[in-house]
Amino acid sequence: MSNPIKPGPTSWHPNVVEVAARLGVDRSTLTRWITRGVGTSRRLGSQSKKVRLEATRLPGGWVVTDDALERFQADLTAAWLVPTVAETLETSGERSRRIERELKLLDELGLR
Repeated sequence: MSNPIKPGPTSWHPNVVEVAARLGVDRSTLTRWITRGVGTSRRLGSQSKKVRLEATRLPGGWVVTDDALERFQADLTAAWLVPTVAETLETSGERSRRIERELKLLDELGLR
């Protein structure tokens, strides 16, 4: 007797199984990237966004194209390369040194 694929959340399209194996992640992880996305909130704070993996839903499950996977990876990489607020703020020491340089420049130009 054959073992039919059961419909519902536990069935995956062979494409998703193959893509998950290629990426080294579980099929449920791939499905979560499709349905919920990956949050960047820890990295970006108020600038956070969800990056979702594009997929098409068929009767046999989700289907992911290689182009969609490349866009997903590029979007995630871009989201993590955005400088955070903490990275753009200067420390008090940096601020003091910057002010000293600017005051010295004003003195050299005779503007102070």
